[in-house]
Amino acid sequence: MLFSLLPGLGHIYLGLYQRGVAFFAAFLAALWLADHADLSGALVAFVFFFTMFDAHRMATLLAAAPPGAPLVSAPQSTFGKGNLTMGVVLLLAGALLLYSNFYPLDLSFLADWWPLGLILFGLWLVVRDLRGKTAKENVQDGPTV
Repeated sequence: MLFSLLPGLGHIYLGLYQRGVAFFAAFLAALWLADHADLSGALVAFVFFFTMFDAHRMATLLAAAPPGAPLVSAPQSTFGKGNLTMGVVLLLAGALLLYSNFYPLDLSFLADWWPLGLILFGLWLVVRDLRGKTAKENVQDGPTV
């Protein structure tokens, strides 16, 4: 928990690298929003303390689990899923930032429109969940003869 004074570092210490990087990114995003979107620091404080408590909770779970036992019943290896999407996002973001270095872009409209990204992400999560439930129901029903 002490390592989580820098958000994400406690998770990285525990070997939860993806979770640690995600919490660090969330902390940086909260700092950016507090500075640029005129939000209060409550979001920064929430992410900071949530990261500390989650690191403590994950350390407790890891200590209580028998050696070699999975913490969740989901498949252990999720590496490789979503790599295409993340690759495309990184390529586009890098190209946009590189272009902006040589030909300055006015991206001030993003300060007003950033909630649209949250709406689209939420919509994507809902649609993905509904598709997963439909596919699961079809598999459980089995073929009809």
